[in-house]
Amino acid sequence: MQFGAFWNPREQIDPIAPPTQSITMIHMSFRRLLPLFVILAAFSVETHAQVRAALVATETSIQPGRAFTVALRLEHDGHWHTYWINAGTGYPTSLQWDLPEGWTTGDIQWPTPKVLKDRVGNIIGNGYENVAYLPVRITPPADLQPGTTVTLRTHADWLMCEDVCIPG
Repeated sequence: MQFGAFWNPREQIDPIAPPTQSITMIHMSFRRLLPLFVILAAFSVETHAQVRAALVATETSIQPGRAFTVALRLEHDGHWHTYWINAGTGYPTSLQWDLPEGWTTGDIQWPTPKVLKDRVGNIIGNGYENVAYLPVRITPPADLQPGTTVTLRTHADWLMCEDVCIPG
């Protein structure tokens, strides 16, 4: 399944919290005889006003050994952009996961980018503006015990550009 800027997952984001940059955590609690619920909590390490990032999930429950999707949500200020995997220029967003033993992730499922242009209309690459979702499939271990609470962490790097580019 591909997700673009139109994807609207059930976001668990505190609208009053400061923008997040690199480290986002997901807390998951597994309860016996109940569906396995995902609880999202975003933590800010650094703040960049041009692009704000958070992890969001479409799932309301997860099952041991069954993959689910989490997306990095990038909210860009006007005229700011980040890059696709085949950027043309710049470099693409990357995620480095810190997962508990037995958990695995797939690659970013890159949504279709748009052709990026500077303010005078010159093509400068391929990427994302406004709000973009970069989904990743995560699989918990098949032997995950009900009642277990885990924290999933990822570090995200990106290049954000307007007239100049700076690392995110």
